Amino acid sequence: MTKAEFWNRCRNDRRFFFKKCLRIRVQTADGAYRMRPFILNREQEMVVSWMEEQERAGKPVRFIILKARQLGMTTLAMAIWFHLCVFRDLIRCQVVGHRQEDTRKISEMPHLMNSNLPSVIAPRCEAKKVRLNLYWENGSWLELTTQGGEEGGRGATPTAVHATELSSWDILRVQSEAEKVLQGYFSPVNLVAGTYLGCESTAGMAAGSMYSRFIDAHTGPPGLWKSFFFSWKGVPKYCLSVSKEDQEKDALMKLHYKKGNAAAAKKIADGFGYSQIWFERAIEYDLLVGEVQWAIAKVREMSGDLRRFDQEFPLSWQDAFVAGGRPVFEQDIIGKWDRQDLPETALMGSHLYMKGNNIALNPVGADWTVYVPPRDHHEYIVGVDCASGVKDGDYSPIIVFDRHTREIVAQMYAKMPPDETADQAVLAAKWYNSAYLIPEINNHGYACVKRILELNYPMHRRHPNRELSTQTPWSEAFGFMTTRSTRQMIIDTLAQAVRENSITVWSKELITEMRTFVYNQRGRADHMGGRHSDAIIATCLCLYADAIRTPPEPLFYEKQEEEYDSDLQRWRAERRGKKKSSPHPRLGSFA
Repeated sequence: MTKAEFWNRCRNDRRFFFKKCLRIRVQTADGAYRMRPFILNREQEMVVSWMEEQERAGKPVRFIILKARQLGMTTLAMAIWFHLCVFRDLIRCQVVGHRQEDTRKISEMPHLMNSNLPSVIAPRCEAKKVRLNLYWENGSWLELTTQGGEEGGRGATPTAVHATELSSWDILRVQSEAEKVLQGYFSPVNLVAGTYLGCESTAGMAAGSMYSRFIDAHTGPPGLWKSFFFSWKGVPKYCLSVSKEDQEKDALMKLHYKKGNAAAAKKIADGFGYSQIWFERAIEYDLLVGEVQWAIAKVREMSGDLRRFDQEFPLSWQDAFVAGGRPVFEQDIIGKWDRQDLPETALMGSHLYMKGNNIALNPVGADWTVYVPPRDHHEYIVGVDCASGVKDGDYSPIIVFDRHTREIVAQMYAKMPPDETADQAVLAAKWYNSAYLIPEINNHGYACVKRILELNYPMHRRHPNRELSTQTPWSEAFGFMTTRSTRQMIIDTLAQAVRENSITVWSKELITEMRTFVYNQRGRADHMGGRHSDAIIATCLCLYADAIRTPPEPLFYEKQEEEYDSDLQRWRAERRGKKKSSPHPRLGSFA
């Protein structure tokens, strides 16, 4: 291959350029660090393959990566930016670190790449080093900087920007939000083909720029940004070597569990030294025995801090954010709720309405979700948190809670005006066995409570022991008034129920809100910016009403009389039940 052919191959084939021209510092099996050719690992290959699809389609490249530690994503971004600068003229690429010391460490990567180029290409590829930055003769340059003020990236038009450890930006910011700072770097990049924006991070708290951007890209409709999540499962360096015998036992354990023999599976897990949580994880995530043993050893290195381990080495994107922050609700429980399937009885519809003398659900639409329809003799509570109903405002959720089974059996989650919300709440309460209705009266709740009074349906009274008189304003008598003290009280009630796993939640909307409900810097429990807590408050109202009311009447089911083939069979059954039996059908009462 001639020099010209080699050059063209490097220009058109990133992987070839990475392998033949770029060398990176890696730690080998003996613990020593050596220079090795840059060959893509599994996770890096997935990102590059998607990126090339975007390029072929003539689209800008935008990606966000949530990952376990040390998967080489910053190295990948550096190598891609290096390739762009070598083969494209007059472009500016940036890598933005979260702290100065980390930026200095990151700068070693391109400097090592630059100083270890093969002689066949070095004269045309080698760049000039100025402090942390690299400058090429073609007018392109690679800048390494540390995230700063909101104007940090303005004043130039970059072609590619990559932000590292974005979750840490929110923690490090004092006077400005991380998202505003990030926009300072991202906004100057034109939305055209041939431009690149990326950010990557291990997890942080369920709030902030990284969380918002990842959730929008990962759970929202397909858009400009592509999300990637890479766990530590399947990464060779995160798996210890084990014997063939242990591998066979591991396969047998999972086979036992799959066939419904959990006791036999747990016995094998006990032999491996698994705790209950690692046994559950091995089954749920299909972890190899070597992977579990590595994880147990790693947690031990972290002084037994499983939450820290889950932050740095997550198995799911949900648990990644859970471990990193200070959430109000127990996220392990919420994660299990999130993974469960809806009951077979679940129905969806737009609204409740009167159909003759009965209440029915219009099946067209999805504002209402009925998980379990009304059941005879069950007592229910309906909680309402009313909003204005405008498009860019809060939701007006209605939550129906079964006091006997302690589960959320129905929910309306829509942006609806107060009067319409009240109509739906009353219909829901009537449908669910004349349920106890508790609306919040704050703000738009006044209009909701007023409408419920007009419909003549009984509702929660703030002072039930006080006698109502014509002089008592209805706004001081009905509905739940949320104050600073009562708000924290009802939130604590829900937090306790979640922690004790004493309720059942099917609602994905409520689960999403619980994931983004955190303690802010002032110690106040609140939803993160751009998120909601409306279903949380409606659920809190249900649990508050359940706590202050007398316990529900026990459910008695009429026991069916057993059928016997003969009087002798009946007599023997009574004897086995240690009840006073009737006389023996043949021997009389002396038997």
